[in-house]
Amino acid sequence: MEIIGKTRRTGERAAINAEKSGPDEEVTEIVPIPKQKMLTLTLNATNDTWLKVIVDGKVTFHNTLAKKSKETWKAEKEIRLVEIGKPEALMLIVNGKDIEFSGKRLSRNIFVTQEGVHFEPK
Repeated sequence: MEIIGKTRRTGERAAINAEKSGPDEEVTEIVPIPKQKMLTLTLNATNDTWLKVIVDGKVTFHNTLAKKSKETWKAEKEIRLVEIGKPEALMLIVNGKDIEFSGKRLSRNIFVTQEGVHFEPK
């Protein structure tokens, strides 16, 4: 099984052989999204959670997203969610598609690009 993604350290595209991946190796999962000219990310918070949102290289949010709040960001190239305090408290919608965000996808760093949603390994 081969997963196509970006390596964590270099950002270059790489093919990772998931069958040979051991517990010490990191594999970035990529969830495909509907193609649109602009990326649109909507977050719904089920509980208070701290996070930083970086849109096309600029920090646009660095605070607590309050319980029951809903925020939307648009980007041309990339939206990064980093330093997520409680990833289990977020519901993601990207370009109109609900993104399942539980279990192995509970990541503290998430990258949204035209390729899809990238869940960085813990």
